[in-house]
Amino acid sequence: MQIVKQSLVGDYYIPSADVIVVCDVLRSTATQAAALSAGVERLYLFNSEIDYLKNRKLVGESFPVFSFVEYYSENLKNKTPGTYQSAKSETDFIRLDEPVKRYRISPTFVTSDKFETVKTASFYGNWQTKIMISANEAAETVIAAGLVNAQAVIDFVKTKNPKKVVLIVVGDMEYGKIAPYNELLADYLQKGFEDNKPETEPFLAEMKETLAYLAEGVEKEVQKDIEFCLQLDKTRAIPVLVKETVKKTDLIYLTTAK
Repeated sequence: MQIVKQSLVGDYYIPSADVIVVCDVLRSTATQAAALSAGVERLYLFNSEIDYLKNRKLVGESFPVFSFVEYYSENLKNKTPGTYQSAKSETDFIRLDEPVKRYRISPTFVTSDKFETVKTASFYGNWQTKIMISANEAAETVIAAGLVNAQAVIDFVKTKNPKKVVLIVVGDMEYGKIAPYNELLADYLQKGFEDNKPETEPFLAEMKETLAYLAEGVEKEVQKDIEFCLQLDKTRAIPVLVKETVKKTDLIYLTTAK
C-alpha cells in the first residue's frame, strides 16, 4: 500500500488515489460522525451558503443545516422568508420560501435528543467540507477521519486493500497554516495502515498538549465540543462520500461506510 500525506492550506491540489482520507480533528468530522451515529442517513455537503440555498429544494427545505461563519448579507443571515442578494454578487439573488433551521457545527449538540428523528441534514461553509467535495473527483472512496473514529477508519481502509491511499491533512484556515493536530492524526492513521499499532497514550498526550491553547477563553459549549473531539475511538461511524444526480444537478452527501 502506497501512502501519501498532503497538507492543504489555501490553494490546493488533491492527488488521485484509491482511497482518500480527510484528516480533521476539530469539529467537522466529529459532528458528521456523531450525526450518522445518531441516525442521520444522508448529510449533504455544500461549498457555501449560496450553493446550499440554490439547491435546498432538491434535498428538502425543512432539514436542519450545520454551518460555520457566514460571509453574506445581513438579510441572508436572518434566514427569514423573502428574496435576498448575495454580498458577493450583484446579480445573485436567492428566493427563500421558509426559514432555515441552522445549527452550529457541534458534535455535542448533535448527540442531543433533537436529532432522534432526523434522517437528512445539510452541512456547509467550512474548509473540511470544501476539501471533501473536491476530493470526490480524485478517488473512488473518500472518507472523513477524526480521533473519534480513528480505529474504525484504519480497519475500513484495510478491508478495501487499496494500492494507494492519500491522507489529506486539513489546514487551519483561520491562521493560514498547517494544523499540527491534524498532522498528528494523519501520522497515527498511517501507522495503523502500515500495521504498526500506534501507542495511544503518548499520542493522546501529545494531541492534548498541541490543543491546550484552545482551552483558554472559549465558550463552555466549544470546550465541550473539544473534549468530545478528543475521545479516541468513540464511534465506529465513518462518513463516506456519495455522489448522486437529482434533476440534472450533481449532489454530494455523506453516509455511513459499510
